[in-house]
Amino acid sequence: QPDLAIFFGKLAISAIQRVRQPMAALDPQADDRFKATVRANYQELADLLIERGRLPEAQQVLTMLKEQEVFEYQGRETTRDARKTTLDLTDREAQWYKGFQSAGDQVASLAARREVLRTKARSGPLSAEEQKNLEDLNARLQTARTAFDAYLEAMLREAAQSAGSDARKLDIGARNLTNLRGLQGTLRELGEKGGAPVALLHYLVTDQWLHIILTTSGTQIVRSTAI
Repeated sequence: QPDLAIFFGKLAISAIQRVRQPMAALDPQADDRFKATVRANYQELADLLIERGRLPEAQQVLTMLKEQEVFEYQGRETTRDARKTTLDLTDREAQWYKGFQSAGDQVASLAARREVLRTKARSGPLSAEEQKNLEDLNARLQTARTAFDAYLEAMLREAAQSAGSDARKLDIGARNLTNLRGLQGTLRELGEKGGAPVALLHYLVTDQWLHIILTTSGTQIVRSTAI
């Protein structure tokens, strides 16, 4: 399911972005190891977006990776952090995220409350009320996990049914068009100020492909070649 793979890839990249700044601030060596580990996540998501023809979103991912490289080049002591780009969700992805987050939060909350009682039980016997609460949490957690699994299955069915549908294409197309127009407007302004057309090139090298995305004030194209 490429659409779901993209959705979860976006969630992973967003989570990585939230973690990066604290790691860079606390331990430069840990941040270096982290950067090496997660680079493939950016590349794989961008590669999948390019394969699906979702170029503006792929460009967002590559921009996020480039911002990190600039930050590393400048040095962690810099007070200017260029890592500002965030990933947009389509309307359908936003709906998926809302349900996924709600179901996941319920599981996490119940699991955390249960762990408190289980930890206490390892230090000594629980009171009758605490034992009853633990049993109740076990039952509720099982129900929440079942609901979470059911939601994932529903997402899979919806993704399969909507693949290639006109509604999905309009959703993705409208969001990408908005992003693209914003970028092309910036390129147009830079060209007017500099007195010459301005273009933007993004490169993505994977184990099997070289992708080159060219964006001008009037068009956006991608060219790919096997390596």
